[in-house]
Amino acid sequence: MLTLSVVITAQNRPAYLKECVESLKKQSLDPAQFEIIIVDDDSKDPRALAAVRECVENKGGHQILGFYLQKSRGPGGARNCGNGHAAGDIIVVQDSDDISLEHRLLKIKNWFNMNIWADVFYSGAYLVDESLKTCAQHRATLEQFAHLERHQDIWHPTMAYRRRVLDQVSYPEDPADVDYGFLLAAKKAGCQFGFIDEPLVLYRSHPGQISRAQFAQQQVLAAAKKGRR
Repeated sequence: MLTLSVVITAQNRPAYLKECVESLKKQSLDPAQFEIIIVDDDSKDPRALAAVRECVENKGGHQILGFYLQKSRGPGGARNCGNGHAAGDIIVVQDSDDISLEHRLLKIKNWFNMNIWADVFYSGAYLVDESLKTCAQHRATLEQFAHLERHQDIWHPTMAYRRRVLDQVSYPEDPADVDYGFLLAAKKAGCQFGFIDEPLVLYRSHPGQISRAQFAQQQVLAAAKKGRR
């Protein structure tokens, strides 16, 4: 039986973290089949630390673990830390400001059970505003993987991957190259990618959003990598 580890990294995000974790506690998948790992990347806001502790203490029948970095390692280093503590067969990516829809984990588990050849999974998502009002739908396509070296358009918060991928790949600790570097390294290592074009995540757009800034930087990196080939 496949088990899942949902890894969340957080830094100074008290406003969104509890809502994010609540969406995982409402999943249709049996709570015994997944764990939630929260890595706080040296938050300086005491409210953020309190939010992590509250999520860990108020488990409500779920398996929730918290880890607190004493020195910031950035999004990549924090995610490597969380992955290092994960016990599940499948690592599920979750950003602290996003929401997993009710059947996300069940669909991911079923997909990996049916696609034993696959290493890495991604899906569609709804782009939403701060109040979770839908702004647009992001589609998942084969072209996003096929043209990964030229353009990064696989949304990291929709991803999951088998833990064995971590035997070959880890997250770069350069903040500009975190998810893109991971994806390129996984593809280069021969990992097999698959997807479903169904929104499973509410991807929240808001001021100060880390992943949005990273996305712009990643397109510059993609163009630079293309130019060096």
